[in-house]
Amino acid sequence: MNSESRAPLKIEEIPLGSSRIKLFADLPWHIHRGDPCWTPPLRGNLLGNRLLGLVGLLTKKHPYHQHAEVTHFLAWRDGKAVGRVSAAVNHRFNEYHGTRIGFFGFWDVIEDYAVAKALLDSACEWVKARGMTVMRGPGEYSNATHERQGVLV
Repeated sequence: MNSESRAPLKIEEIPLGSSRIKLFADLPWHIHRGDPCWTPPLRGNLLGNRLLGLVGLLTKKHPYHQHAEVTHFLAWRDGKAVGRVSAAVNHRFNEYHGTRIGFFGFWDVIEDYAVAKALLDSACEWVKARGMTVMRGPGEYSNATHERQGVLV
């Protein structure tokens, strides 16, 4: 797609605990609507479910956040969300491995290079500002190894 003729792109940071985190969580259902290769995550795993006692990954109560810093970014164009990415620094992982690695994940984006680049640049700047020298992903944040890395093409 030619992104030069499109409206300007705005990147919004959505910190953990923001009331706007649901927008971040719901975006893939809009981007991947109609894609037979996409398997949606369970919403309870993302936002939690009090009835089932689930603590969602995107909530402050999730155990991962006791030893990690995270933030989330949404890309907007013409008032419409067109991409998302998370950025994370897992201090326990880095201490154990003797590394300074940041992670990106929850990466969903329309087919537009400018949007993809702006989101990854935002995540990279965020982890770099926290002293990281490498950014790895995409993968959801986890308590272990950030194991779910990969891209659907």
